Amino acid sequence: MIWTYYFAVLAALSLTPVFVLFWALFFVHGKHASKIFIYCLTGCVLGGLMWIALGVGLGLTVILEGK
Repeated sequence: MIWTYYFAVLAALSLTPVFVLFWALFFVHGKHASKIFIYCLTGCVLGGLMWIALGVGLGLTVILEGK
């Protein structure tokens, strides 16, 4: 049961930069838009890498435990 909440929190955290990225693209004008865009793009890339690392870690756990 705890894994459900864990994955829900991870999903929410990894989707947050995407929403902020769209907000920056459409609603922020001026010099701050490019900074927000770069930060959110970096957050999206790091969020994707987090999910890849989590998948590899869980996959290795399953393989090593033999289940």
